[in-house]
Amino acid sequence: MKFVYLIVLLFSISCYSQNSEENNTFYNEAIQQIKTDNNKTIRIYEYLINNSTSNFQKLNYQLDLIKIKVYVSKDIEALELFFSIEPEIISTDNQELKDKYYIIGSDLAHYLGFKKQAKKMQAQVKSNDKDWINSIHHKFIDLRYDLAINANIIKPISSENQAILLQDSLPKISNEVEKFVLVKKLQSFYLKKNDLQNYAVYNRKLNELNDRLTIEKKVTRNYLANKLLEKQKAQQVIDDKNLTLLSIIFSVVLFGLILFIIFYKKKKVEIDSSINKTNMISDRVESQILERLEAFEKSKGYLNPTISIAILAKELDTNVKYLSSILNNIKQKSFNNYINELRIYYIVNCLTEDKKYRLYKISHLAKLSGFVSQSSFTTFFKLITGITPSVFIKKLNDNEQ
Repeated sequence: MKFVYLIVLLFSISCYSQNSEENNTFYNEAIQQIKTDNNKTIRIYEYLINNSTSNFQKLNYQLDLIKIKVYVSKDIEALELFFSIEPEIISTDNQELKDKYYIIGSDLAHYLGFKKQAKKMQAQVKSNDKDWINSIHHKFIDLRYDLAINANIIKPISSENQAILLQDSLPKISNEVEKFVLVKKLQSFYLKKNDLQNYAVYNRKLNELNDRLTIEKKVTRNYLANKLLEKQKAQQVIDDKNLTLLSIIFSVVLFGLILFIIFYKKKKVEIDSSINKTNMISDRVESQILERLEAFEKSKGYLNPTISIAILAKELDTNVKYLSSILNNIKQKSFNNYINELRIYYIVNCLTEDKKYRLYKISHLAKLSGFVSQSSFTTFFKLITGITPSVFIKKLNDNEQ
C-alpha cells in the first residue's frame, strides 16, 4: 500500500510545471527507482529540490520527500527536513503550502503517537476542500501493525518457486519495512506448508526485524519529543524576553509619568511663586506709582496718541511688570482700557461743558481725544457710554432746548 501510494504521489508531483526536459527525465527515473533503489530515489528528489525554478516548487518537493523518507524508514531524516523548512513555510504567503505542511506534520505526529500535537497541527489547516486534504493525507500508521494484519491477505505466496524468488530478493532490499512484508509472507507460507524448519528461520528473522523497527520507532519518538521540547523552550525564551521587554517598557513609561507629574508640580509651584513675586510690590512702591498715575491723569498725558505702557512706565520711574500689576489689580483694567477710558471721559466732559466741541467733526473729536482713528474712537465711545458720539451730541443739544 505504501508503494502504491508513493507511485501515485510521484506521478502527481509531475503535474507541477517543469521548465526543463532534464527534470522530467529525473521524474520518470525516480518513479522507476523507488522500488529497487530507495537511496537513488532520494538523490533524484534532492537534485530536483536543488534545481527548482521557484520557492513554491522547492517546498513542494521537500514536503513530498518527507513522505518518501518515512516510507523508506528514514524517519529521523524526515523529521529533520520537516523542522528545517518550518521557517520558510511560516514566512510564505502561499496558504496551500502551509496547509500541506500542517497536514503532513499532523500525520507524522499521529504516526509517532503524539496525538495532541497531531490535533494541534491539523487545526492550523485553513482549507475546506476535503478532497484535496484527503489527497495530501497519508496515514503514517505503525507499519508493522498494518503489515502484520494484511501481509497474509495481500498477494500471498502461492508456490515454492515464488518463495525461492522472494528469498533470493531479500538481500537486495534495503528498506526494512518492505523486507518485513516479504519475511512475513514467507513465514506464513511455510507455516501453511507445515515446513517448521523454514518457518522457524523466517519467524526468527521477523522477530529481529520487528525489534529493529521497534527500536527505530522509539528513537524517532524520542527525537520528536526532544525537538518539540526544544521548540517549547525556545518559545518560552521568546515569551520571557517579550515579557521582560514589556515590563521594561511599562517601567519606563511609569517612571516617565512619575517624572512628568513631579516636574509639572514643581513647575506649577515655580510659576505660582513667580506670579506671587511679581505681584508682591511693597506698599511704599505701590503708593508711589499710584501717586504718579494720578499726576499723569491730571496732566492729561493719556491724550498723547503715541503713549504706550513702556513709555508710561519710564515716565513713572518704574517697570512694565509693576505698572501692569497695579493697573490689573488696583485699577482692574488693562493698560489699553485704562488709557481709552480716560480719553473718552475727557471728551465727554468737553462736550458737556463746552458747546463748541459739539460743532466739531467726529474725526476731529477723535484726534483731540488721542485716538489715532475715528473708528477706534467711536467703538470705545459707544462701549463706555452705550451710544455713539453723534447720538450723544444730539441728546445734549435736545436737553438744552
